[in-house]
Amino acid sequence: MAYEVDIKEMIQAIYIAYYGRPADPAGLGYWFNLYNTGALDLAGIAENFAQQSESKAEYAYFNTYFNYPGYPISDQMRIDFVTEIYQNLFERAPDTNGLNYWVNALKTGAVSPGAFIAAIVNAAYEGRAGASATDWLTLYNKIQVADNFTDYLVENNISWTMALSDQVEAVLDTVTATSDVNAVNQQVEDIIEGQGQAGQTFTLTTGIDNIVGTSGNDTIIGDNTTSSAADQVNGGGGTDTLKLYNSTGNPVLPTISGIENIYIKNSTANYDVSTFADVKSLEIDTVDVSGARTYTLASGQSLTLTNVTDSGDSNNDVEVNAAASVTAHTITLNGVGDTAAGGNDVEIDINGTGVKTLNLAAQGAASKVTLVNTGNALETLNVSGDKSVTILDVPNAKTIAITNTAGASVTTSVPTNTAAGLTITAAGGKDSVTLAQAAGANALTNKTAVDLGAGDDTLFISKLDAADNIQDGASFKGGDDTDTLKLFDGDVIDATTGKLFSGFEVVDIGGAQATTNLNLAHLAANNTISKLLLSAPNTAAVNVTNLPEAAVVELAAAHGANLTINQKDSGAGSPDDSITLNWNSKTAIGAATGTLTVADIETVNVNVTSTGTNITHEITSLVVANATKVTVNASTAAVDIKNGFDAVSLVLFDASASAKKVTVALNDAYTATAGVAVKGGAGDDVITLTGATTLAATVNDLDFIITGGKGADNITLAATTGGKDVVVYTAQSDSTYNKYDSITNFDATAANAQDYIDLKAFGFTGNQQNVKVVTSGVSLDASNAVIVAAGSQTNFFVDTGVARGVAVWDAGSDVFVFVDANKDGNFSNDADLVIKLVGVANATDITTTDLIFA
Repeated sequence: MAYEVDIKEMIQAIYIAYYGRPADPAGLGYWFNLYNTGALDLAGIAENFAQQSESKAEYAYFNTYFNYPGYPISDQMRIDFVTEIYQNLFERAPDTNGLNYWVNALKTGAVSPGAFIAAIVNAAYEGRAGASATDWLTLYNKIQVADNFTDYLVENNISWTMALSDQVEAVLDTVTATSDVNAVNQQVEDIIEGQGQAGQTFTLTTGIDNIVGTSGNDTIIGDNTTSSAADQVNGGGGTDTLKLYNSTGNPVLPTISGIENIYIKNSTANYDVSTFADVKSLEIDTVDVSGARTYTLASGQSLTLTNVTDSGDSNNDVEVNAAASVTAHTITLNGVGDTAAGGNDVEIDINGTGVKTLNLAAQGAASKVTLVNTGNALETLNVSGDKSVTILDVPNAKTIAITNTAGASVTTSVPTNTAAGLTITAAGGKDSVTLAQAAGANALTNKTAVDLGAGDDTLFISKLDAADNIQDGASFKGGDDTDTLKLFDGDVIDATTGKLFSGFEVVDIGGAQATTNLNLAHLAANNTISKLLLSAPNTAAVNVTNLPEAAVVELAAAHGANLTINQKDSGAGSPDDSITLNWNSKTAIGAATGTLTVADIETVNVNVTSTGTNITHEITSLVVANATKVTVNASTAAVDIKNGFDAVSLVLFDASASAKKVTVALNDAYTATAGVAVKGGAGDDVITLTGATTLAATVNDLDFIITGGKGADNITLAATTGGKDVVVYTAQSDSTYNKYDSITNFDATAANAQDYIDLKAFGFTGNQQNVKVVTSGVSLDASNAVIVAAGSQTNFFVDTGVARGVAVWDAGSDVFVFVDANKDGNFSNDADLVIKLVGVANATDITTTDLIFA
């Protein structure tokens, strides 16, 4: 259905936008005539509404603008105006970005009020088949109700009054995308016929009651102590509601007529409303349905479940009964089931043997349910609403249409080998569809069609394990935005089946349960793969080939078995390949099983991120044997790169962009002959080189050059006699009095492969290129911060009248090195470096031969 509107109805939309009410006949005729004569177009009509007295009375924004020219208009006036327009049109507040955009546009004069209203109405119309589906359907339904009101007055020669309009405005305010327009129109007509008589509230008593309602919208209230089958309740005209509560037990229904809505709270009883011809809706609120609750409906009666749970995980929860003549049900879910991870769903069983269509709307709060179809007649499932919903199983239905704007997760295992096949469409939300058909030849036949539409959607093929499980001719479309294809087994994709998929950007191998060989070249014809995702641990080996060069690899979980990734065209004849690996999860990624191997790549870029707090991800057994350069950016999560890190060709490990802590163990026998450079970041990094070696020609040739960067880094150099290591400092902030680096395995003995501290960046010259031994005035406080006594700070670096660039102090089994970074001869906590050499026995062991000044 296209949900088109004509000019008369668009004028109704302008009335709804400005005032939240339907047009009065005279006003509608006036504006319609201006349009037909060419005096104004729709934008002009919208603009002229702003100047009307009703607009100025409704909005301080217009009252100030038109009645007090030049008086400053506050942003709050504009915010109130934009917010009310959204509420009037769509029954929702604007999102933050939209609100800020329109307020600024009105403030700067980029748009006028009328142009703003025309723009958002038009945007809803243009997006009616996609992201704005719910907004447009809400407005469309409001327009139909408003137009019916105006027409009814004209056709029945009834005078319009503001009091009557106010009552209809209250009804219009309840209209949403899922409203039954025919029922609302009847409600409006009842109000008109009652000439605006306000409804009343009646209370059942402990005696036998005989209540007759008014022509307005009445409410009748009772509980288990006051409601009985002997009570007679006639709602009269209007749209009337019976509300029953559990005070000390489950209430029973009175004998009713003229009641359109029944609301029951905290009752575990079964209810049959099918015999009440006037009842249009039954709402069950706040009940634990563990052990089964039965609700019986007639044709045209809807069911709303609010705050319904299954504490016992009984899987025998809500039974919906109906006569065989009932062909469709409409059920609204509002906070049904426990949506938390591992929370119990609520099972809803459609028992009617004639029910072919189920309309399921999620509103109010998110829900999680499982559908059962004992009636065995279900053919079509329509999922709508503006709150997320998880449907763990959909039996029998061969057509599933999702228009839910908050995101629906739907799982189906229905056979596709019937004439009806299986058709699934989605639009607008962040939807997830799981095809859970059992593995077997042609499990998904050529009558299978999935189109996920707009939104960042996911298609999960959760059980198929071979290419012949999908018959040629099937169709799987990701649609607009960034869509994910998740596979239980990559072997379902071959040269033929790969062409059946289109519009996917992400391939997810998370949770792979079978040994998989996934050749991404088979998806290249109709998909642009930008990411390979591991959303959950694989439990069997996965071998991925032909990863596009521009694609990244994202790990949201630790691999549970070997994972091998081969990039397209890497290897022989391509000496400068690069790849990006992202470890990204809100919770910590722990130890992995097996190895993560990235073959034939020279530059590996590692990003480590999380939206959680104080998160550390672990990288276990990363094999990048051909990588000469590995960069690490631990921007929002720390990282611990364990001993299994295999990068024997490495010449540069660069974590200098990292804000969080980087822990890395580099213990390979590296093939570099001119040294390996290691750079830390701004965190308190841990760099361990204990067992590392290179192919340096002699023990006195450079093995490792380490730049720790900011933070209190813990650096363990290679074995003391194994080679020459250099630790580089470039700024005072690299190592300070209370956040100083600790260097272990520093060899100051020239007879061995001597290690060095590189201070070239500080520009020491002449006598500054020397070392002073300090024997007093220095101590460590309780937190191990270095304290230079106040009386010792002046001339701290001066030795017999000559300022040195470096001073050393013996702290027992360790030596502290002080660097006069600002070259003033005095020590300052904020201006000078402090470095700890762990295990160096004597301060006198540190001489100019251990330091690189130039």
